[in-house]
Amino acid sequence: MEVRLPRARCVRCGHRPVKRAVVVGSGISGLAAAWKLTRQGWQVTVLERDQWIGGRVRRVAYEGMDIDVGAAFVTDFYFHARKIMREIGLENELVRFSLDSAVEHDGKLKSLWPLPEMVAEGLLPVTALVRLAAGTMTLAPKWLSLNPGDLDAGIAYDDETAQSWSERVYGAEVTERVIKPLLRGVVHWDAETTSRAVLFAMLKAFLAHPRAYVPRTGMAALPLAMADGLTVQTGARVTGIVRSGTGWAVHCDRDGGPETFEADAVVCSAPATQVADLVPELSHVDKEFFAGVRYSSTAVAVVKVDGKPDTLRKSVWFTMQDQSSIVGMTPYLFRDDDRDYSIVRISLSDPAYRGNAGMSDGELGQFVIDSARRMPQLSTLLRSGSVVGLARWPEALPVFDVGHLKKVRSWRSRNSGSLVFAGDYLRGPYLEGAVRSGLEAAARLG
Repeated sequence: MEVRLPRARCVRCGHRPVKRAVVVGSGISGLAAAWKLTRQGWQVTVLERDQWIGGRVRRVAYEGMDIDVGAAFVTDFYFHARKIMREIGLENELVRFSLDSAVEHDGKLKSLWPLPEMVAEGLLPVTALVRLAAGTMTLAPKWLSLNPGDLDAGIAYDDETAQSWSERVYGAEVTERVIKPLLRGVVHWDAETTSRAVLFAMLKAFLAHPRAYVPRTGMAALPLAMADGLTVQTGARVTGIVRSGTGWAVHCDRDGGPETFEADAVVCSAPATQVADLVPELSHVDKEFFAGVRYSSTAVAVVKVDGKPDTLRKSVWFTMQDQSSIVGMTPYLFRDDDRDYSIVRISLSDPAYRGNAGMSDGELGQFVIDSARRMPQLSTLLRSGSVVGLARWPEALPVFDVGHLKKVRSWRSRNSGSLVFAGDYLRGPYLEGAVRSGLEAAARLG
C-alpha cells in the first residue's frame, strides 16, 4: 500500500504547501530531527521498526518500576539535550544521578570517583597520583579546544590511542586502574584502540562537568516527551529509501503489509551498519564510510538482590584482566526507601556478548550473573541475586577508534541534499551526540 502524506497548506502564506519529511528511526537522533523539523514547519512522519521508541533509551519494567537499561543520565555538558528538556517541560523533573564509582584492586573495591575518595582509599600509590596530576596538567593548553559535547573540536588529537598516550604520560598504574576501567565501563571500549581525543573529552567532562541528572520517572520520559505531538508509527520496518520524482519513496513492512511513504526529504537515523541496505543508490564513498563504522555490543541484566548493602551504592568497573566477561555493575537507586531489596544492572563485555549472543534470554541472564559471582568482591553480594530482566544491545555504542573523527569530518560535507543522516556515530557516543546530530540534520533541510 502506498501512503501519500497530504500536503497541508501553510497557515502564514495560505497557499504554499508544507514540505513533508520522513524520519527513519525513533532513536534520540531521529526524534531530535523530527522535533526540530516540526518546529520549522515540516509535516513529519517517524517510522520505527520496534514496538517502542527511544533507541538506546530503553527500560525494563519490574514491580511498578521502569529501570533504565540503556542511556542512564544527562550531564551539565549536554547543552542541546538540556535545552530540549527545558522546552518540553522535563528540566524541572530532573534529580541528581550519582556518578560515584569503584574498581577492583588488591582483592578489594576501591573508589575511582569522586577523587578525594580515590586518594583516601589508596587506589593509586603516591607516585602514580603525582603522575596523574602532572599528566592532567599537560592538557591545560588543550582545555579550551576540548568540548565533551562536540568531539570534533578535539580532532587534532585523533592521532593516537588512549592506551599509548596514557602509558606514556600517566604510566602503567594509572592506565590499568583508572583509564581502562573508565573506558570499558562507561562506553564498552578498549583503550588499545580508542582515540585519545575521546579520552581527553571524557577527562574534561568528569573534571569540569561532574554533575549528572535523570528524570524522576527514568530516562524513558525523554523520548516520550520528545515524541508528544509527532506522528510516530512503530512496527514499521523500513526496507528501502529510493528516489521518487523530486523527492523520496520510503518503503516499509508493517503488520498490514507493505507500505510506501512519499516525502520531500528523508532523515535516516538508522544505525550506520544498516544504511547501505536501506539506500541502494549510495555512492562508493558513502558505502565505504558507513561500512567503516563499528559498534560495541553488550547485554544488560537487571538483577534483584536482597537487602540494601552500602556497596551497591556505587558503580563498579572492571578491567579485562580482572574480569573478561563483565565490564561493570551499576545500581538502580530507588526514589523511596520502602523496598527491602536492591536492583543492580550488570553489563557484559563486547567479546562475551558476541560469543554468547545465541543463548536464550534466560540462559544469557544466568551467564551474566554467574560471571559476576566469580568476582570475589561480588560473590557474597550477588549470592541471593536473581535476574528479573534483560536487554540485548548488539549495537550498543559507535566505536571512536583512532581516525574516526577525521573520517566523519571528511564525510560530513557529503551529508546534504534532501536525504540526510543522523546518529551518535557522527557526533559522540552518548545522548548529547545523538541530539546534536539530529538537530544538525534538521537544520540542513531548512
